[in-house]
Amino acid sequence: MEVSIIIVNYKTPQLAKNCIDSIKKYTSGIDYEIILVDNNSGDGSEEILRKIEEINYLQSPENVGFGRANNLGLKSAAGEWILFLNSDTLLLENSVKKMLDFFKQNEDKLAIGSLGVTLINHNNEMIHSAGDLPTVVNLLSSYVQNFFRKDFHRRKNGKEVSKYRSEIAEVGYVTGADLMVRKEVFESIENFDPDFFMYYEDALVGQRLRQIGKKNYICNCSQIVHLEGESFKTPNLLKRIMVEKSMFIYVKKTSGKLSYFLFRIIFMLINFPVLILKFRRTGSWRYLKHLISF
Repeated sequence: MEVSIIIVNYKTPQLAKNCIDSIKKYTSGIDYEIILVDNNSGDGSEEILRKIEEINYLQSPENVGFGRANNLGLKSAAGEWILFLNSDTLLLENSVKKMLDFFKQNEDKLAIGSLGVTLINHNNEMIHSAGDLPTVVNLLSSYVQNFFRKDFHRRKNGKEVSKYRSEIAEVGYVTGADLMVRKEVFESIENFDPDFFMYYEDALVGQRLRQIGKKNYICNCSQIVHLEGESFKTPNLLKRIMVEKSMFIYVKKTSGKLSYFLFRIIFMLINFPVLILKFRRTGSWRYLKHLISF
């Protein structure tokens, strides 16, 4: 078996089915399997997805989050390479073979640890496919700039995607939406860290791969549609807290104790205006508890 494609579903049965259909339609010339992990959706997903032929369907007893659900699928994977693919992605061509061919041809020369391709939205516009490894400085800086400039994230994403126009671009990490790794290498860094529920686990993968001398790349050999946000919809406050909790875990795992403590203090001071201006009516107490909980 060459490639095991692992997809995690949580209450997106139609998106997951469309993703699987696109894989079957376009993927050829390689030996592959599809493993679908349902994160205890409880919305009828099992009845729909278990019926799909030629996939390995796994049911998680509870919603364990993105990384741990993928780790569950990894236990059943027979492929030498793993492609972690979001349920809200669509293939437009034989992307899996193109990724695998590039990986095989350049693995030693480029010391490839992880590989992704350019992601596009439904308007055929390039979107977030990778990023620089987060640091205490650039995380704090991004929050300050985001507060004063409403177009900060749009400008930042524009700078990120511009460098993917070359054939190959080395990046800090590849987003988990389409992440290809060699299985034995991924297992050597102990898979996705189970301490994360969602967000930043892919950044830690990129950081750990670098620690063992591997590099992370975006290849412009293909494009995959990512219907970003369709697979996970939640109110702004809850999503913000979830993202920031994962960010705190990442900083704690990649920085010293003093750096982490100073980061939390400065982060709290930066975000007090957000608490007052944005969440003063609803959720202020919940967000305050989140900011001060060390």
